[in-house]
This record gives sequence, C-alpha cells and structure tokens, in this order.
Amino acid sequence: MSKYDMSGVSSNNDYKKAEKQPDYTGKCTIDGKELRMAGWKRTGTNGEFVSWKFSEPQEAQLQPQTVPSNDDTQDDFPF
Repeated sequence: MSKYDMSGVSSNNDYKKAEKQPDYTGKCTIDGKELRMAGWKRTGTNGEFVSWKFSEPQEAQLQPQTVPSNDDTQDDFPF
C-alpha cells in the first residue's frame, strides 16, 4: 500500500498481449483504501494522454480442491 493517501505509482505493463489490456498498471491509496490502477495511452484533439481506471485489487485465484467421494461402492471392506 502506498505510504501516502491520495497517491500511487504505476509502471509499464510488461504482460500486455492484447490491445484492450492496459499500457500501465499500479497501485494507489485513496481514503486509506488500496486500489488497483490501469492506464491506457490515448490520443485526442489536444494530443496524447493517459486514461485511468481504478478498481478493487484482484484476489489471487485459488485452485479448486478435490473433495473425497462418499460413495459406499468404493469401500475396501470385504463384507
């Protein structure tokens, strides 16, 4: 989390593989809450600029766990 409120930092998105993905990514703190930043290079009537989107941080994707079956037909009991 950023040390100062209402501030953040971004860098080039080295993982960009599609045009819809942001050119810059980073984190910022607004009102004490950490947010994700995504920025896209744009060109408008007044020249070049960066368009920003702020969102909740993405949670790490958890791998699904296998649940043991309660199927009685697979028991190894001889009776």
